[in-house]
Amino acid sequence: MRDQCTGGFLLNHSGDLFLMKVELISTGDEVMEGFIEDTNSSWISRRLIDRGIEVSRRSSTGDDREAISAVIKECSGRADVVIVNGGLGPTTDDLTTEAAAAAAGVPVVRNSAWESRIRDWFAARNRTMTDNNLKQADLPEGAEVIDNPAGTACGYQMRINGTEFFFTPGVPSEFKRMCDDHILPAIFSNVPDDTVILRYFLLGIGESSIGKRLSGISWPEGITIGYRAFFPYLEIKITARKTGASELSAAETMLLREISPWLVGRKQLDMAGNISKLSGVIPLQVLEYGTRGRLIREIAGAMESVSCRLKPLPETAHDLLAYIKPERCRTIAVGRETENGIPVAYWGGLRGFAVTIRMPGRDHERFLDFAAAAALDMLQRALSGHRLDVRYEMAEITEEADV
Repeated sequence: MRDQCTGGFLLNHSGDLFLMKVELISTGDEVMEGFIEDTNSSWISRRLIDRGIEVSRRSSTGDDREAISAVIKECSGRADVVIVNGGLGPTTDDLTTEAAAAAAGVPVVRNSAWESRIRDWFAARNRTMTDNNLKQADLPEGAEVIDNPAGTACGYQMRINGTEFFFTPGVPSEFKRMCDDHILPAIFSNVPDDTVILRYFLLGIGESSIGKRLSGISWPEGITIGYRAFFPYLEIKITARKTGASELSAAETMLLREISPWLVGRKQLDMAGNISKLSGVIPLQVLEYGTRGRLIREIAGAMESVSCRLKPLPETAHDLLAYIKPERCRTIAVGRETENGIPVAYWGGLRGFAVTIRMPGRDHERFLDFAAAAALDMLQRALSGHRLDVRYEMAEITEEADV
């Protein structure tokens, strides 16, 4: 790396702290045209954010040598680390290596050691090797090979215009193995032991509102606060460098005092997974209509003891709660949408609660995303024994009912 890195930040030689800039480049016509979903970028982004490193930009380009070279040049010098994915195979449309060499101003040269690996790979499987496979042993001059135990396309690492580049094959299993074995350890290797990152996830309040609430707080020395908005959620990070346990605990207490009403997750955002743990083997029923299957998709993938039904449901909070009250198991329901909003109701066997949520002026699809998230929040709060009458700053509560 250009400087010492520390959990999403870089320390320059004077010891000042500034954000590490990590960018991703995905190549391939199939990605650009939507025939293949770019799951690799999502996966590596999650792995990085777990250590407090946020990807600052993601770029995509088709199988075009000049276009790939241009985006590499654009990222170089601007980012500290760039991970390039795809285009290292043996076919004529695998052009990333030629593009990287052009961007770096170096020739492509044959790596004899990797050529031997390719020949051995085919011989060990008693398969005939065509000459085009040796293209995968051609690397930009000066590049360092990154091993690929699962395939014939090696990755490689090189510096271009002061930026550290990692080039990787597009096959997900090979990409993930390469990242786990080499790339992520290389990025994380300089993270000092004196840095701690705590993460909190909020629902229903915007970055500007939270920023205003936190602006007057005098944080302990070594504490910095960061934000990441991804609708309908907001992530807040406490980064503590060379900070004692008491100072970190004090900072967390100060933060929670301001954000607790909207808190839906710590360390990671997984309400459905947390609901599954809280529910255990006790059956849960999900009834949905207004959010068009969003809630069912979230919960069904995380739980086994759950019954899910997509069906027409009442359009008011009172009527929806009355509809699910006869149910013998815990039930979360999302009713029919009207001009007053979407009703969400929970019945726990003895007590129940319902609200109708509206978001004036918001894109409708985003509103549906929010309503599904609010239903998850209501269910998680109910199972945790927390109050259900939360007030979201992003939305209006137009009706409320309890029993």
